[in-house]
Amino acid sequence: MNTATILYIKGEFQSLLDSMKTFCEQPHAVEPQTIEQIKAFYSKLLWINSPLENERKNHQAFGELDKIELMFANESEQNAWYQRREKLEKMMDRMIDHSSLLILLCQIIQFDPSQKTFDLVLQLLREIISFIQKELASLESEDSHLNNSIKDFQRLEASLNKFFCQLDQVQGEQAVKFIDELKSKVECYQLLTQEQSQKFATQEAEVKQQEELELKHQQPEKIKQKITNLKRQHQEKLQNREAKLLDKINELQKQITDLERQHQQQLQNREAKLLDKINELQKQITDLERQHQQQLQNREAKLLDKINELQKQITDLERQHQQQLQNREAKLLDKINQLQKQITDLKRQHQEKLQNREAELLDKINQLQKQITDLKRQHQEKLQNREAELSVKYQEKLQNREAELLDKINQLQKQITQLKSQQTENYQERAAQLVTQINQLQQQIAEVQRQHQEQTCQGQAEYTLKINQLQQHIAELKTQEAENIKQREAELKSQNQQKLEQYESQLKLQHQEQLQNREAELKSQYQEQLNNYESQLKLQHQEQLQNRESELSDKVNQLQQHIAELKIQEAENIKQREAELSLQHQEQLNNYESQLKLQHQEQLQQREAELHSQYQEQLQQRESELRQEEKERIKKQINELESQIKEREIKANIEVQNNEKKPDSIKQTFTLPLVLILLVPLLGIVGFSAQNTFKRKPEQNTVNIVEKVTGENNIKSAEQLALEAGDMIKNSPHPLTVWQTAQNKWQKSIQLLEAVSNDTANSKQIQKQLEIYRTDYNSVTQKIAQEQKAVNNLEAAQKLALEASVIVQKPPYPLTVWQTAQDKWQKAVNLLESIPEDAFIAAEAQDKLEIYRTNLEIIRQRVKTESL
Repeated sequence: MNTATILYIKGEFQSLLDSMKTFCEQPHAVEPQTIEQIKAFYSKLLWINSPLENERKNHQAFGELDKIELMFANESEQNAWYQRREKLEKMMDRMIDHSSLLILLCQIIQFDPSQKTFDLVLQLLREIISFIQKELASLESEDSHLNNSIKDFQRLEASLNKFFCQLDQVQGEQAVKFIDELKSKVECYQLLTQEQSQKFATQEAEVKQQEELELKHQQPEKIKQKITNLKRQHQEKLQNREAKLLDKINELQKQITDLERQHQQQLQNREAKLLDKINELQKQITDLERQHQQQLQNREAKLLDKINELQKQITDLERQHQQQLQNREAKLLDKINQLQKQITDLKRQHQEKLQNREAELLDKINQLQKQITDLKRQHQEKLQNREAELSVKYQEKLQNREAELLDKINQLQKQITQLKSQQTENYQERAAQLVTQINQLQQQIAEVQRQHQEQTCQGQAEYTLKINQLQQHIAELKTQEAENIKQREAELKSQNQQKLEQYESQLKLQHQEQLQNREAELKSQYQEQLNNYESQLKLQHQEQLQNRESELSDKVNQLQQHIAELKIQEAENIKQREAELSLQHQEQLNNYESQLKLQHQEQLQQREAELHSQYQEQLQQRESELRQEEKERIKKQINELESQIKEREIKANIEVQNNEKKPDSIKQTFTLPLVLILLVPLLGIVGFSAQNTFKRKPEQNTVNIVEKVTGENNIKSAEQLALEAGDMIKNSPHPLTVWQTAQNKWQKSIQLLEAVSNDTANSKQIQKQLEIYRTDYNSVTQKIAQEQKAVNNLEAAQKLALEASVIVQKPPYPLTVWQTAQDKWQKAVNLLESIPEDAFIAAEAQDKLEIYRTNLEIIRQRVKTESL
C-alpha cells in the first residue's frame, strides 16, 4: 500500500470537498455555467476514485508483500505498523464510498438538469459533504468519532428520507437508475453506523472493566492509608505513655539505679533472645520470598511451556491448512489442466473432423468437377454456365456454413475464457479473504499474548511492591521495638511480638489467598480463551475447507456438465450438419444429374436429329451427284463397250465373212451377257467408294466441332473463375477461408486451361493466361501460409498466457515460479508481435498484446521485488 499516494489523494479530496461546500452554500440556477461546474466536480471525483480503486485492487493482490518491512522489527513497531495500516485501509475504503456517492449525485444532476432536482440534490450535498468532512477529520483523531458520526448520520438520514420522498419530481430513466444505486449506498451507511454503535458498546464495556480494575488496584492504597493511620495513633499512644513513664522514671530513679545492673543484664538477655527471634523471622521471610519466587518461576515456566505448545499446535494447524490448500490447489490445477486438455482435444478433434469433412467434400467436388469437365467437353455453353452458377452457390453455402461454425467456435472460446476469468477472480477473492482471516487471527493471538504479559508484569510489580512495603514495615517495627524495649516493660514487648506475629500471619494468609485466586483466575481465563480460540479455529478451518471443497466441486461439476453439454451439442450439430450437407449434396447431385441427363438427352436428340437431317441431305446430294457421275461413267463405259462391241462385231463379221457366214441369233446371245458382266463389278465398286467417303466426312466434322466447343467453354469458365477469385480478395484483409476459396478457384482455372489441347489457334493467349493465373495462385498460397502462421501464433500466445496466469493465481510463490511466468508472458508477447499488420486477426492480436504487455510489466516488478 502506497501511503504517499493515499495521503496525497486525501488532501486533494479535502480541497475538493471545501470547494463543493462553498458551491452548495450559495443559491444557483440551472445554467450552462453551473452544469459545467458540476461536470468539473464529476471529473475530479472520477480522478480521485479511480486511483483509489486501483490501489485497493493492488493491495488485495500484493498486500502481503508489505509485511516484508516487519522482518527485523520488534513487537512495538509491528503493532504501530498494523495500527497505521488499519487506519490507512479504513481511510481508503471510506474515501472510495464517499466519492462514489458524490459521483452518483453529480450524475443525477447531469441526466435530469431540472431546477427541482437541482435544488434537492444541492440540499443533500450540503449534508453529505459536512458528514464526510467530519468523518475524515475523526479518522485522524479518533476521540469523539462515534457520537458525532451517529448524530451526523441521523441528520443525514433525515435529509435522505426527505430526498427520497420527493423522488417523483425527478425525470429521466438514467437518473432513476442512479437513484437506485444511491439507495444501496445509503444502506451501506446504515451498516456503518450499526458497526460504530457496536464498537461504542464494546468500548463502554472495556471502560467498565478498566474502572473495576482500578477499583481493585485502589484497595491496597486504602490499606496503606489505614496502616499510616494506625501508625500515627500508635505513635500518639506511645508519646503519651512515654510521658507517663518519664514521670514514673523520675520518681523511681532511685530504685532504678539500684536495679540498673539487674535490668541491664535482663535487657541484654532479652535483646539476645529478640535478636535471635528477629534473625529467625528474617530467615523465614527470605525462605518465603525464595519459595514464592520459585513458585512464580515454575508457574511462568509452565505457562510458557503451554504457550509454546499452543503456538506449535497453531503452527501445525496452519501448516496442515496450507498443505491441504496446496493439495486442493494442485488437484484443482490438475483438473483444470485436464479440462484444458479435453477442450484442446475437442478442438483438435473438431478441427480434424472439419478438415476431414472438407477433404471429403473437396474430393467429391473434385470428382464432380472431373465429371463436369468431361460433360463440359461434350456439351455447349449453357451447360458450362449452369455448372459455374451451381458451383458458386455451393461454395457460398459452404463459406457461410464455415463462417457460422467459426462464429460458434469463437463464442465457445469466449465462454470458456469468461469461465476461467470468473474462476481466477473467485480464487483471488477467496485467497484474499483467507489472508485477511489469518492476519486477524495472528493479531488476536498477539493481543492475547500482550494482555497476558501485561497482567503477569502487573502482578509481579504488585507482589514486589507489597513485599517491599512489608519489609519496610517490618524494619520500622523492628526499630520501634528496639527503642521501646529499652524503655518499656516486658508486657509491651510481649504485646508487640504478638501483634507482629498476628500481622505477619494475616499478611501471609492474605498473600497466599491472593496468589491462589489470581492464579486460578488466570488459569481459567487462559484456558477458556485457548479453548474458545482452538474451537473457533477448528470450526472456521473446517467450514472454510468444506465451503471451499463444495464450491470447487460445484464448479468442477458445472464445468464438466458444461463440457459434456458442449460435446453433445457439437456432436449433434456435426451430425445434423453432416446429415443436412449429405442430404443437400445428394439432392443437388441428383437434381444436377437428372438435369444433366435430361439436357444431355435433349441435346443428343436434337444433335442426332440435326445430324440425321444433315446426313440425309448430304446423302441425297451425294447420291444425286454419284448417280449423275455414275450415269456419266456408265454412259462412257457403255459408249466404250459399244465401240468395243462394234469393233468386235466388225472383226467377227470379217472373220465370219472369212469363215463362211453364220446366222444373226448367235450375235444377240453373245452381246447381252457381255454387257451385264461388265456393268455389275463397275456398279459395286462405285457404291462402296461412295459409302466410305460419306462415313469418313461426318465423323471428322463432329470431332472437330466438339473440340472447338469444349476449348471455348474451358477458356470462358477459367476466365470467369479467375474474375471471381480476384473479386473475392479485393479490399483485404480477409479470413483464411476466403483465401482458400480463391486458391481453389485459381487452381480450377489453371486445370481448365491446361486441359485445352495445344492444337488450338489460341495457344499463345492460353499460355499467357496460365502464367498470370499461376503467379496469382502462388501469391495466394503465400498469403494463406502467412494467415495460417498468424492464427497458429495467436493460439500459441493465448495458451502461454493461460498457463502463465494459472501458475501465479494464489501467491506467494518462489522466485523460479515468477520467472517461468515472466518467460511465458514474454514468449506470448513475442508471438503476438510477430503477427503482421495486414493479417486478418491483427486487430485482435493488438488488443491482446496491450493486455499481455501490462501483465508482463506487473510480473517483472514482482520478479524484481522477489529477487531483492
